[in-house]
Amino acid sequence: MNVLPLGSIVLLNKDYDKKETKLMIVVRNPVLIRENITGYTDYAACVYPVGVEGDSLYYFNHEHIKEILFTGYIDELEEKYQKMYSENQGKYKYPRLTF
Repeated sequence: MNVLPLGSIVLLNKDYDKKETKLMIVVRNPVLIRENITGYTDYAACVYPVGVEGDSLYYFNHEHIKEILFTGYIDELEEKYQKMYSENQGKYKYPRLTF
C-alpha cells in the first residue's frame, strides 16, 4: 500500500461515514487509545474545507477510503517518506487498529 500524502482529500466508504464528508488527511500513522488499546491507524483527517477544529479528527485506515478526490503534494522529500513507510510496514511499536 502506498500511503497518501498529507493534504490528500478523500471520501470514506458509507459503512464508515454515511454523510460522505470530504476529508483532508493531516496525520499519517497517528497513535491513539481505543477501547483501552494503544494503537495506530493509517490516517487522521479533518473536515474539508473547515480544517482542524478542536479534537474533531476522523481516524481511519486505507481500506476505508472509497475515493481519492485529490492527491496531496509530492516532492523528493515525500518520495523518501513513502519509501521509508513501505520499508517499515509492520515494524511499529503498537498494533494497527481496526474498526
